[in-house]
Amino acid sequence: MKSIAQTIGFSVIGFAIMYISAYLFWFVYPYPENPTQDEINAVWSIHILAEKLFGYLVIVLLSLYVVYQFKLSYGFKCVFLAILAGVSYNVIGGIIWIARYGYEPYFEHSLPFQLLVLVVVISGVTSLISYKWLPNKQINKD
Repeated sequence: MKSIAQTIGFSVIGFAIMYISAYLFWFVYPYPENPTQDEINAVWSIHILAEKLFGYLVIVLLSLYVVYQFKLSYGFKCVFLAILAGVSYNVIGGIIWIARYGYEPYFEHSLPFQLLVLVVVISGVTSLISYKWLPNKQINKD
């Protein structure tokens, strides 16, 4: 149970990092002065693409870290914990999106079940590969 709580905590931290990074990216790449609709669409598209790619990178890094953290004590169960990290990250994002914009727009602009399958596949493949190739965490016996 402690490992599940830690895994969800890692997901919260990962989502907070992604959310803050997406917010700060607006300062790095803002709208131009007196933008046309095409410029607004281009900037918005770049932000959406960067947010999606960075979000998937966070899911991969979460999976790697969870497997590294729990491989020695939980064995192959750490793969399931890594998948839980990706799914909880996705659920946190969905909850925050619904809280900001509403339930109907979320399902109008998002494909939550396909996204859930994609997240399970990404975190599952990453965790299986990292379970096989990552070294065991060193334990201090001092």
